[in-house]
Amino acid sequence: MKRWNRKKGMDTENPKIDAFLEDVIAVCRKHGLTISHEDTHGAFVIEVASEDSGEWLLHAVDDTDPEPERPARLYRCPRCGREEQLTCSISCGCERWRPMMRKVTDGT
Repeated sequence: MKRWNRKKGMDTENPKIDAFLEDVIAVCRKHGLTISHEDTHGAFVIEVASEDSGEWLLHAVDDTDPEPERPARLYRCPRCGREEQLTCSISCGCERWRPMMRKVTDGT
């Protein structure tokens, strides 16, 4: 099902969200309850389920991150040999060696 993706700013399909919402609706039906929302304070409300109470959940907005997280870049300190993200660790006392740090991976 297409739904609004706030990170992409357009309608997209996300099978993972579809499956999640179908599971939530199944649990609601199993217990005869549903999750609602109180707009004034942002709290969730648990209510007795009606025939179409799960329908609005299917129209939830997708706020998941559309891109997989890239690994951080690692650099090696020429003095202590430590591999650190972007800069050498201050704890090794090598802060002055930062300009000489050599790239180990570029994260791509």
